[in-house]
Amino acid sequence: MEDNGKIEFANSLRGIAALLVVVAHHFIVFWRLRDTAAAQMHAPVLSAFEFPTPSYVYAVDSIPALGLGAVGVALFFLISGFVIPFSFQKTTGPVFLIGRFFRLVPTYAVAFSVTLLAIFVGTRYFGLPWPYDWQSVLIHYMPGLRDIAGSPGIDGIVWTLEVEVKFYLICAVLSQLLMRHSKLVFLAPVLLFVFALCVLTGGYAFALPLVFATCFQYVIFMFIGVAFHYHYVGKLSQLEMTALGVSLLGAFGILWVLSNDGPDTVKGWNYALAIVLFAAAAKFRHRFKRTAVLGFLADISYPLYACHAIAGYIALRILIDLGVNVWVAHFSVFCGVVFAAWLIHILVEAPSHSVGRKVVKALSRSRQRPQTAAA
Repeated sequence: MEDNGKIEFANSLRGIAALLVVVAHHFIVFWRLRDTAAAQMHAPVLSAFEFPTPSYVYAVDSIPALGLGAVGVALFFLISGFVIPFSFQKTTGPVFLIGRFFRLVPTYAVAFSVTLLAIFVGTRYFGLPWPYDWQSVLIHYMPGLRDIAGSPGIDGIVWTLEVEVKFYLICAVLSQLLMRHSKLVFLAPVLLFVFALCVLTGGYAFALPLVFATCFQYVIFMFIGVAFHYHYVGKLSQLEMTALGVSLLGAFGILWVLSNDGPDTVKGWNYALAIVLFAAAAKFRHRFKRTAVLGFLADISYPLYACHAIAGYIALRILIDLGVNVWVAHFSVFCGVVFAAWLIHILVEAPSHSVGRKVVKALSRSRQRPQTAAA
């Protein structure tokens, strides 16, 4: 553990992952998937005749089947799988979930409000009606419920937080095993795989079992991060970690193929690429020193991830429509979402995280006192 309480290679990867996702959305999705971007921001499709795709976008998107956004998301999942087990050396499952609430929900609530504000501005600018009912909006403020309720996604990124929430719940259930670094914890992804496999091959239409099955494939992937954690603390050998990682990746790959088709099936290899990048960073972790840029991006990575997508699309769309130079529009929007993320970090994320840590410490102490007295 680093002096600042963080493992620096993993912390730096957060900043890199956030940057990859922003680039993927603002460059590739916005220009190359215009229909998708227009549907998500509820604006007219950007005319390819009036506004041809810039040459630098083709350069960014030049490697077939490479999805920078998928790599970034996969890195986030691996990092969570790697760092979350450390929490159970200090606290119990229920207290851990309280801490995660303070870490996740307040920041997302503000970032999602930024997205809603951007959609409102976009609909006013283009003279279109507000596209969502109040139930669809409200349910987003508690990540983990929207997919279960079958409500449409609004910001394009909440699905990843829903995966994280389910992973947290599973880890809370496994808290005693994680505290002891028991290898029995890896029975969980086996059971999740069996469940998801039965559902995905059972001919279900959209239903609650399918929602969980689709989510569990990513939770299984996150357990590869847990395997890295066990190796990091000396509970798995290099060979054991590699064998376990390959097995979990194979399970994830099977479920990925069953739940995706067309180009999305091919893009599943980006998750394997993320493992390679994570493994390389872990192997050469002593070369990862906190720099001003990476440290800043790591600090704001969560609010940046949560607020950049739809707000970025709408800002780009309006600026380009107003005749602003494309490069200037991209630079301005990037600076804008970074500034917004920084504000959310200093005004919401850092304070709420600090409150969460204090609550967790207080609850952990109160739990220890009766045990000490009984002893």
